This record gives sequence, C-alpha cells and structure tokens, in this order.
Amino acid sequence: MANYKDKLNSFFDDDAPDKGADETRVFDSQSFDAVSAGIEEIPELSKEKKSGFSIKDSMARLTQRSPKKRAARENKEKKGKKKTGESDFPLRFRNDRHTGIVGGILYFVFVVALSALLAGFGWLAATDVLALGKTEEAVEVTIPDEYDSDTIADILFDKGLIKYKSLFKFYGGLSKTPLEERVQPGTYRLYTNFDYRALVHGLTPAGAERIPVDVTIPEGYTMRQIFRLLEERGVCKATKLWDTAANYDFDYEFLDKSTLGNEKRLEGYMFPDTYEFYLSQDPESVIKKFLSNFNNRFDKKMRELAEEKGYSVSDIVIVASIVEKEAVGDIDRATIASVIFNRLNNEGFPYLQFDSTINYIINETGQEFSTEIDSPYNTYKYEGLPAGAISNPGMACINAALEPEDTGYYYYALGKDGVHHFFRSSDGFLDFVSSDEYAG
Repeated sequence: MANYKDKLNSFFDDDAPDKGADETRVFDSQSFDAVSAGIEEIPELSKEKKSGFSIKDSMARLTQRSPKKRAARENKEKKGKKKTGESDFPLRFRNDRHTGIVGGILYFVFVVALSALLAGFGWLAATDVLALGKTEEAVEVTIPDEYDSDTIADILFDKGLIKYKSLFKFYGGLSKTPLEERVQPGTYRLYTNFDYRALVHGLTPAGAERIPVDVTIPEGYTMRQIFRLLEERGVCKATKLWDTAANYDFDYEFLDKSTLGNEKRLEGYMFPDTYEFYLSQDPESVIKKFLSNFNNRFDKKMRELAEEKGYSVSDIVIVASIVEKEAVGDIDRATIASVIFNRLNNEGFPYLQFDSTINYIINETGQEFSTEIDSPYNTYKYEGLPAGAISNPGMACINAALEPEDTGYYYYALGKDGVHHFFRSSDGFLDFVSSDEYAG
C-alpha cells in the first residue's frame, strides 16, 4: 500500500528527484484507468470512495496544477529529454491517428495527380512518335550539306513534322547507326502523317520520295551554262558538278582517262535533251545521265563510221560543237561541216579561223575579243582543231559532222539576208565582206 502511495505522490510531486529521461510522464486513457484501478485496491484510499470522494476526481484535481508549477515541471522535463535526444511529449491524450488519415489522403491525391501527369505526357509523346491523328499533307524538306542531329530535328520541327525535338533526337539515337549517318543531304518530300520511323527512312536514299524536276538543256549549251541552269533549278550545286566532272572517273570508252583533273574534259558529251532530275541530287548521278544519253545516241554504227573516215569520237564531237555555234539553222549545218573538213585536209589552211572558238574563250575568261589570245582553243593562233569541244552539240550537228556535204568551200560569211554565203576562194570571200550584203 505504501508502495502505491509513494509512486502516486512521486508522479505528481514537482520536487521529486529526476527518474531519468526514459521515464516520460505521459497520461493516456489506458494509463489513467490502470492507476485508478490500482489505487482502488488500497484500503485507506477506498474509504475516500465510501465518503463520496472519487479516486478519479482526486487524480483529476491533482493534474489541475497551477500554471506556474506546471510550467516549471515541463521545463524540467524538457531539459532531461534534450540530454538523451528524446522527443518532447506533452502531457495529453494521443491524437496521432487523425494526422495519419489526412496524410494518407494527401499522398493518395499526389500519386493520382502524378500518374495522370505522366499518362498525359506519355499520350502526347505517343501521338508525336506514332503520328496519331495527323492528316496527310506533303511537305518539302531540304537537308543541307553540313548538318547534325540538331539540324535535322530543327528542320522537321519548323516544317511541322514533329512536336518534340528532344524526343526525336532520343529516338534517332536508339539505332546503332547515328542519325546523321543515315540521313543524306538533299530535298525530300515527306508527309505530315509520317511517324518517326517513316520520317527517318524518308530522308535516306533507300526510302526517299525525291522531288522530281524536269530540266531541258538547249543544244549548244556549254558546261558552264548547263551547270548554272542545274543549280538554278535546285538539282545540284555548280561547284559540286565542276569537281565531279574533273575528278570522277566515269567508265565510258569515249572518255580519255588521261584528261582526269581537267574540268573541261566532259565538254561536248553533256548531251542536250530534256531530263528528269531530283532536287538536291548527287552530282555523279546527274552527270551520268548526260553521259549515258550520249553513249546511247552516239551508237556503234556512228563510231564505226567515224573510224572509217579516220576520226575519233572526240574529233567528231569537236567539229559538231563548232557547227552548233556557227550554223544559223538546219539548211547549212552539213555545209559548214564541209568547210571545216576541207580546211583540216588541206595543208594550205593550217588554221581553221573560227570566231566561235574565240567567243568560247572570252565567255570563260571575260576577256575582250581578240585573235591574239593565247589559248589552245584559239583557232587563229593554234593549228587544227581546238583543244576540246566548244559546246554540247545535238544530234543534227553530230550527224552533219559525220556526213558533211561534199563541197569545195573554204570560206563563208553571214549576209544581211540571214543566211551564210559560201566561197571557194579568198577573192570571192573578200569581195562579199566588203559589200553592203555582208551582215558584219
């Protein structure tokens, strides 16, 4: 009995010695009932119950201490707990369960919101990767010569073909072959309903839908004129064409391999015709179209005919290129060809003396017209045929060079009537150019 009294008094006694930080005096409902039940067993205290004084009332009064004493006791308890690192539990009934429910609800709301956010982003990403819900619309895309994955993503984004550049680059990086190695420079036709795989495949040579462009090359155009026209039409840059023409070893019998490195080596073989190219096409395939066409047109029969006459394919092409530049129309091509061959076969005429060869030089160099220009194309200064063709002749002029008229003409001049007048002697020629009939 004394033991119960001592414990009870020490619990409520502010001046009792500190029992240690581990003995935290916390009243919860169960502890309160247990203490009350124990006290009921003490005979002396049970008398108070008989007199109408409740044990629980006594303990309740004991807990209602003065604010000053209660504050002092709480400060003392806090100091003890700080030493042991324990929490500062107040003398009150526990209410942790309500906080746990609210926290659980908030956590559930957070998880649901995060899941919805991730699901929404996943859906948006999927619609872009798989092109879901997109309508079909053709779009022209040009990949420049110098590019990387960022450049490709920027171009596709600007054209409205993708929405998320980072996602597209991530997709491109999943392959063993880098994106910039699969994609080739050029102009392509893509569609807005292409998914990422189709977009990448559509920028490669194997899967590209190239944009065709028809280009007509007039007869008598030079390489410079042809390359300029091709660049203007978006087929290929002239600088690339010049480099390829000089250094690419095209496999055709009519080409002289010793001329590799000479950018004019293909002059005369770029056969004039209407071609279908593609925008931003590679220069090798562009030039091959011209050479393949020439190879087919200048067939075996024509080669044999040139050989019978003692001329090479190159000789015939050079003569035809001069005829192309000198002739006014169909009526005098074969006649002009006869003048060229008559001079070539007569030792009395070592120089062909055609103004068209001088014009070819000055169109390339920008010089003033002069028969004294030092160039192997100058037929006033160098004997025989010029160093190469001065234009790319059509079939009419090639045929005229292969089968010229049989004449005794060595001279001709253009009259004011718009036609060429031909002469066998220099006297007749000089008389004509001195007359009012000469067109000058």
